[in-house]
Amino acid sequence: MMNRNQFLSKLAAELSSLPKEEIEAAMEFYTEFLDDVGKENEEEAIKSLGDPKKIASQIKADYAVRQMDEEAEEKPYSPKRGLSAVKWTLLGIFSAPIVAPLAIVAGCVAIALLITFLAIIVSAGICVVALGICAVVLIVVGVMSIPVSVPAALLLAGVGLAALGMTVLALSGVFAAARAIFRKTVMSMNKTSEKRRKRKIEKEKARCINPEDYKVMTKEEMRENLTEMQYNVTQQNATEPPFQNEFWDKETPGLYVDITSGEPMFSSKDKFISACGWPAFAKPIDPNAINEYDDLSLNRIRTEVRSRVGNAHLGHVFDDGPQELGGMRYCINSAALRFIPKEDMEKEGYGAFLPYVEEDA
Repeated sequence: MMNRNQFLSKLAAELSSLPKEEIEAAMEFYTEFLDDVGKENEEEAIKSLGDPKKIASQIKADYAVRQMDEEAEEKPYSPKRGLSAVKWTLLGIFSAPIVAPLAIVAGCVAIALLITFLAIIVSAGICVVALGICAVVLIVVGVMSIPVSVPAALLLAGVGLAALGMTVLALSGVFAAARAIFRKTVMSMNKTSEKRRKRKIEKEKARCINPEDYKVMTKEEMRENLTEMQYNVTQQNATEPPFQNEFWDKETPGLYVDITSGEPMFSSKDKFISACGWPAFAKPIDPNAINEYDDLSLNRIRTEVRSRVGNAHLGHVFDDGPQELGGMRYCINSAALRFIPKEDMEKEGYGAFLPYVEEDA
């Protein structure tokens, strides 16, 4: 088991490739965190944080995402970029006489291979049918030859029966293979359908929020009531700075609701401190209140999460959360949420959600 100094030293070593200010921010955070938990709980806290290497990987990934976001925001159109586009366009035009014939040849080869494959399959089928016809003909000729020569008739009938047996075996093999492929395909489809059905049932069982109880702000109301950061995050898919937001390290019991509609999103009971620098939750209160979408904005696939009623951008969900909490990490912007302390929930009309906030006995 690592002690405090070993943990911090290993973390600093793993973060050595980052800029100095990023390393200092991370080290300051974890030093303060260990100070806050106290020496008597330090060992348990280090154990709960996990491997410094994994923490460092997460910090590096989040830093890379922020860099890409900043580059995308800070790269206005310039003549140089315009000329670059012209250059690549001209290169495509002048290379067309070379690339086009190669593409045609590659296409012809692919078609030829496909035709050959189909021809083999058809030929095999024709051979089996021809073998069956020959077997029947030999048996008929053998029977008709009995008055002329019994040995010859028996020979012809025997060869015909053998050919007929081979035909039956070949057809049985084909049908068995087709049946196996069909059965495997159906089983795979049934398994996928079963997974979807189970997930749908689980979502229905967890349903606890009526969307009709909440109403989203108008655009005008948002501009009046939301800060610039809150508006940019929820309406323009922006990302707030890590470690410099309201709720990333908040541990007070309470409810987190969509800032644009008031619909409950997350509970403090499912919140955990993550190395990413944003609020992290193991699961939403009601999975039906969260909509998920593929996000390709950074040239990689991420899963964006948005609120149901407000359609506000909340953040993203990843599968690298604590296994004991289900393995998911809902990485959410503080600017997309409003926090209601447990003691104020009844007064603000959220008393029905107190059981979701109270810790299990």
